[in-house]
Amino acid sequence: SSVPLQFVVNVVSPSNASIPCGYLPPVFIPPTPLNGTCIPILWGQRWNATLLAQIQSNLTRISVTGATPYVVLKNDTHISAGIAWNATDDNSTRQVICYNATDSLGTSSGTRCFTLLVMKGAGIKVTIHSDNLVQINWTHTKPSEQGFNISLYTISSNLTILVKSIQLGGCALSTQLSGIDGGTPYQVVIAGLNEHSIAVEIIISSVFFTSQKVPSVAPYGIVYILLPNNVIMVEWSQPALNEARGFVIGYTLVYSCYKNSTIDRKLYDISTNMKYLQAENDSRVTCSISVCAKTIAGCGPPSQPLVIQDETECQKAPKITVQPESIFTTMGSPVTLECHTSGCP
Repeated sequence: SSVPLQFVVNVVSPSNASIPCGYLPPVFIPPTPLNGTCIPILWGQRWNATLLAQIQSNLTRISVTGATPYVVLKNDTHISAGIAWNATDDNSTRQVICYNATDSLGTSSGTRCFTLLVMKGAGIKVTIHSDNLVQINWTHTKPSEQGFNISLYTISSNLTILVKSIQLGGCALSTQLSGIDGGTPYQVVIAGLNEHSIAVEIIISSVFFTSQKVPSVAPYGIVYILLPNNVIMVEWSQPALNEARGFVIGYTLVYSCYKNSTIDRKLYDISTNMKYLQAENDSRVTCSISVCAKTIAGCGPPSQPLVIQDETECQKAPKITVQPESIFTTMGSPVTLECHTSGCP
């Protein structure tokens, strides 16, 4: 004979026996800001939003931290609250706002939070820490609930080539990228992601940067030759490679002529280490030359101004003090121009 299977069933009462079967807790629905998202707002702006929840009890209340509800509306199926926050100097750049809904039976929607990001416009700042590491900080005015895609491109022969791409959450405002080649210009593009993590909209316009630096010294050995027909030929040598701190791509030459208290200044961007200039045919005019070397990062320090005079005039006035408004000097600071006749006929 066999013994029938025996078991015991323990019936346990629910923690809150007063909750009817099938009763649902409050549920937040749109246009309520989503849990965990970041919302960019402009500095000085008064930001407003609505919290809306579906309810089954008209004794439900909404609690908010980080902002003050200013209007609460309720009926048998929904409850809503308006909230506002001012982005001013007294506030931080991030404001976390949390909310929940609780009814008379003790059921709750659970606490949810989102972050306001205070922006002063949109833009990218690239800081070069070393030859192979850059820090990228940005601000934006468009929310991206799914996050961002940061793409790094290199530019070569007018072609853009994707070097690397990373994805960050919607609250991210900075990242670091390594493996940067010191001699290459780069482009950064930040785009918002959709629900499939695909970059769909450019949040910020692209920015170009390079880890090259401006030269640390001015060009060497600047000389000039006075040619017929009042023509001046100026030559110089570029800085050494370690002083150039990049690839020298050209020069900026400033040709300044002084007469009494007036200045006539001409600016030339040139690719070679030689320039022909037209000399002034007026003995009352004193002209000078100053040159800086350029990499992709910009122009380095300028050479000391070199006065242009023939050998006889140099002997008469070896030094001339002027009050220039040069782009290479502080406005109004006096500069002494020394006459050098090296290369004069």
